[in-house]
Amino acid sequence: MDRHNIKLIGCASTLIFFSCFCTDVDSASGFRYGSISWTSSGNAVNFTIQCAFQQVVQDIAVGDIVQLTGQESPQFLFGDSSLVRILKMKITSFSLQRQWVMGEVYLNHHYSAPVAPDGSAWNAQFTGCCRLDELKNNAGRPWVLTADIDLNRANKSPLPKILPLVTIPYSNGSAPRVTVASDDFENVEWSLGTPFDVGGSIKITPSNHSSYVQVDIGQLYSESTGPALDCMQSSSAPGCMFRLLQARPSFMALTVEGWVKSLTNDIRSVFATSVASPECNGADPSTYCKIATMAIMMDGNSITVGHQLFPRNTNLTSETFDVCETRDLCDELNTQYGPAVGGPLAHRWVHLTVIRRINPMVSLPGCNSSYGVIYQVYVNGISLGSSATLCPPVSSGSSSDRLYFGAYHPSLPSTRRFNFDGYLQEWRLWHGVLAPSVVVQMMTMPLRENREAFTGDPTVGSVTAANFESSYVLLADYDFDVACDGGCPVDVLRPQYPKGNDARFLATAVGNVTSASSDSSGAVFWRSAVAEMSSIVSDGRLVLSVGGPGQYQITLYLSYLGGRGKVPVDFVVELVAAAWDGGSGAFRMLDPAFAGNLFLPNVSVSAAVLPLVASDRCRGPPMDPSLPVARPGGPCVVQYSGPPGSAGAADVTWCGYGECRMDVFAGSLLRLRLDAVDPQGAADPTDRMGFGFGRVPDGMRFTPTGARGVEVE
Repeated sequence: MDRHNIKLIGCASTLIFFSCFCTDVDSASGFRYGSISWTSSGNAVNFTIQCAFQQVVQDIAVGDIVQLTGQESPQFLFGDSSLVRILKMKITSFSLQRQWVMGEVYLNHHYSAPVAPDGSAWNAQFTGCCRLDELKNNAGRPWVLTADIDLNRANKSPLPKILPLVTIPYSNGSAPRVTVASDDFENVEWSLGTPFDVGGSIKITPSNHSSYVQVDIGQLYSESTGPALDCMQSSSAPGCMFRLLQARPSFMALTVEGWVKSLTNDIRSVFATSVASPECNGADPSTYCKIATMAIMMDGNSITVGHQLFPRNTNLTSETFDVCETRDLCDELNTQYGPAVGGPLAHRWVHLTVIRRINPMVSLPGCNSSYGVIYQVYVNGISLGSSATLCPPVSSGSSSDRLYFGAYHPSLPSTRRFNFDGYLQEWRLWHGVLAPSVVVQMMTMPLRENREAFTGDPTVGSVTAANFESSYVLLADYDFDVACDGGCPVDVLRPQYPKGNDARFLATAVGNVTSASSDSSGAVFWRSAVAEMSSIVSDGRLVLSVGGPGQYQITLYLSYLGGRGKVPVDFVVELVAAAWDGGSGAFRMLDPAFAGNLFLPNVSVSAAVLPLVASDRCRGPPMDPSLPVARPGGPCVVQYSGPPGSAGAADVTWCGYGECRMDVFAGSLLRLRLDAVDPQGAADPTDRMGFGFGRVPDGMRFTPTGARGVEVE
């Protein structure tokens, strides 16, 4: 007789509810829950998307079909350049009182092959905007849920099981726990997107010779001269990029942004140019006759931005921004993502954005120019401030000019190269200024040609002296995503943009540059409520590392053993400040936001395993009046038809505020009961009310996991 483990998920309180939105209702700041699952037959795949949103609900019924709309209407991308822009959802449940609706979207798609052309899994995405504004992490942000479809390794995915919003009592300093179940938890692996987790990246390791990535922008030099260049009508033209890197006065703003993880606390060059200086006077434009018209450097505590004014001089005209002068950012870096190793910027993924503006009609002492430049720096979407107006770089340009990632004048003596040691991912150059909200948006938005139906073509637009503060056009996007799981030597890197494998924008690796491990999404996750991968154990339980009460968004991935059929479940955990009150046997609420509720309500599940074979005439638990009545005064002995030594009393298990487990044998009858209790009054804390013996709430389902051949009532 097989023995199985049953996991019962119990959730706390009337505070738990689903949420959603309907036709012609704006979904902005309403997304609360989503999951993707799929089955297949050959190359034909059937997708089921479960989603829940908070929104005004009226005039709907279970079974209605509604169209999902919103600030950025939800769309589904299959990963092979096909997408569905109009999604229709079948309503499965809703609440007029709580203002939520939940449902499922069903999609069918036929792939041309079991896997993508590069041999990797097809990467399907469910995306839209926006998340809840009241979240402690990712508030108001777009969502992107991704699923892997490798039809050579799996013909279906796991099916996640979790309430869209799980409410848990939180005591100061406690480590709350949440459990996500599956339809087949014995054969499922769980994983998390860690803070600042990125897609494919490159790792640059210093060696005896310089290691870096370079782009031959000298090929763009000839296109930057002459009257044919019109950067107002063709703002993403290659010649415009060269002029912006030179900081020419009629080109008002350049934005450079990307993800970086430095493995040292020392100052290192992340991004720099090498452009010929007019002081070379016709001499061979070697590195010593060139200047860095723009440079971005970092150490464990600060970001330095600037440029050179004279060749043969490594000094920068620059300004340095200490991240800990912005207290909120410093605290976040030092606490949210685990203990710091060195400075707060070292050994962790951070996102840098540097905006350089032209300040016209400014005369600065010693500049010999009628304009200056101002740098503004963001880290993780938080502004560190702006520099003073600096003298601009003066360069002439040549066919041997370079753009470097991870180096600063590689031909200089090794002590002055500032060679980078770490990882780079998704670096972009923009014509124009990214507004603060756009800086945050671009941190997590993958820009890909197959997503243009959703994002639009980022290279199209016009940036002028009149609109550069509110307009931006993509010049180049180097995602550094290599089709290798990690550790492979890197040679040539093709940009995502410009499109069409433009040879003028190819990047080449020099020295020790390798691919780094990637997650399945290819997109960056900004903040996670979970501190470390070790916080999740093999059975789906995870421990939250949070700063206090509130709502936290979590994205969890489930796959079959070996990473097969990887799919996401995205849900919200609400932590309510509470302290255990022994007199009432419940958590006393400390959160003033829930005025009138003295105690946190609780949902308990009781389970009883009923006997297969009864010795003598015995009666089971009180909840089971159907069994024979025991002989007066005689014991009630239950024998299971299981392995030797399995005899014992009927097993009754209670659980609440989380999960409980019990062992039963195939063929046994398992009976479950739900009890909801809510201590009400301070005068008599034992006074309780609930629906344990009344009508079961609408939508309540018992879903045991891992049960095969076990009858559930």
